[in-house]
Amino acid sequence: VETRYWLPAGQEVKLFAQGDVEILATAGPTPGADLKVGDWIHSMRVVRASKTAVSVNLNRAAPLAPAMPIDSSLRLLNVSIAGRTMGSLGNATVDGLSVAAQRDTVKKIGNASAESIRITLGADFAVSVLAAKAVKFPSLAEQARHVHLDLFFDAIDKKAARGVLPEIWGIAPMSLETKRLLVDPSTRPPAE
Repeated sequence: VETRYWLPAGQEVKLFAQGDVEILATAGPTPGADLKVGDWIHSMRVVRASKTAVSVNLNRAAPLAPAMPIDSSLRLLNVSIAGRTMGSLGNATVDGLSVAAQRDTVKKIGNASAESIRITLGADFAVSVLAAKAVKFPSLAEQARHVHLDLFFDAIDKKAARGVLPEIWGIAPMSLETKRLLVDPSTRPPAE
């Protein structure tokens, strides 16, 4: 089941935490809506023991650039591992986290092949971060122009998970702040 939520645009929000791992994300403005809210994630960080271990953001020009020969360079995703650029496909390890960058040459976002990273820690934490086109738009150009990040949690410890997403999933108590994120901003009363 997919539940829609809206984040404050341009503000980092803790989406998920488990043990000493946190996922923080920043959404961009929703096209055609209030510029103060966003439902598409443009950047995210994985923090381990209070240090940024992995950061991911989009190269928003890549899908609109002319097609390039396929090599091992990352084009859609800007990935940083402990402050160092991970500029190509492959694997890295940082603070016990395993990071794998992959490309799907079949799926296209504009002129670029889709890219993803998978971050794991042991058997009970795995998240995939994918560059995704905005399929709600009819034209391929608009879909590519509104590229964003999708997060897929492949493994979590439901008893230890906390943050906005576990609250939405119903595995952690729902806070008032998270309840507010579930209300369409066009129908939301102004904040006090």
